[in-house]
Amino acid sequence: MQYPSLDAFLLDLPALAMPYQQQLSVHDNLFKVVREDGRTFFIAVENGLVQVHDESDVIPSCIISMKEQTILDVIAGKLNPVKALMFGGIRVQGDVKPLLRLCSLIGG
Repeated sequence: MQYPSLDAFLLDLPALAMPYQQQLSVHDNLFKVVREDGRTFFIAVENGLVQVHDESDVIPSCIISMKEQTILDVIAGKLNPVKALMFGGIRVQGDVKPLLRLCSLIGG
């Protein structure tokens, strides 16, 4: 699916994740996302539910840095997420496995 902006995708993300609630309930995770413009937000997976927040006091599983267009291309299926990780389009500090698991469920 193609989104006009990352904000539009983030509004839909909790609903997109609902069909995968059982699979997501196995692991709780928090992802900190930093866009190229410096804006930061958090994607929380807890008890199978996905929520997006502007702030968090919890230490994230990983920190994801990326350009908005790169993530929009991944979401639209124009760019493979593993290739984006390998070639620096998306940079991850910390454990990348929970992020790949989330991408494979929601994006696959």
